[in-house]
Amino acid sequence: MPKKGRLRVPFSFAILADPTGTNKVASMKKNALNLKFVFSMLALVIACGVVSASALTPFPEPPANIELTDAQRDTVARGTPVFNKSDGAGGGRAWAVFRVNAPCDTTWSVISDLGNYTEYLKGDILESTIYKREGDFIYVKFKLNGRIAGKFNYSVKHHFPQTGGWGTWVMDAEKSNDLQSVGFWKVTPATSTTCDVTYSTALKIDAWYFGIIKGILVSQGLETATKWVKKNAEQKYSQNTEKAAPK
Repeated sequence: MPKKGRLRVPFSFAILADPTGTNKVASMKKNALNLKFVFSMLALVIACGVVSASALTPFPEPPANIELTDAQRDTVARGTPVFNKSDGAGGGRAWAVFRVNAPCDTTWSVISDLGNYTEYLKGDILESTIYKREGDFIYVKFKLNGRIAGKFNYSVKHHFPQTGGWGTWVMDAEKSNDLQSVGFWKVTPATSTTCDVTYSTALKIDAWYFGIIKGILVSQGLETATKWVKKNAEQKYSQNTEKAAPK
């Protein structure tokens, strides 16, 4: 039960209404820190403004190739991913191109395995539940671990044709989403046993603090995308090759 005479309010403001004066010095120091935190957050709100998660423009189908410079192509061929990020209108856009030492079909089988993203991305994707299928369209509910930015629930409508080596996504407009995102995957052959993967996305979140954490989310998405696809596709190809080898 609350002590008599104490007003219960957030951030330990109750000390201001404490008639006893017990531990006044320690409490005043704690309260000063809390006030500093509050005023800092208010300053961030004023500085950043309110970000509106207006609808993002979906990518064309099939997605166009990203034009790389000669130097960027050489970098990808050496096995080093190429990244690009940009900010604007309260959102972030990014793409990555990277080499995978596995054929296109093996790599695409990993990317399109939407129901297993929680296994491929342990700790990053907390839920990946397929709740509807309509031909080449797959609807998936995700929960993203944004680390210090918190957790985000969103439902995605994927268009993943069975052929072509590409797939796009938009938000399911009939669901409530904590963020807005559009994007695509595309795999193109480099050799008979390797391929280049393109991942591109645009992201917005309807929250005042997005201007602070959008760089974290965009960077996290780029780096994670290259690692999990490469690791799991190459692992799957190695296992398939071992199984096919004569005993």
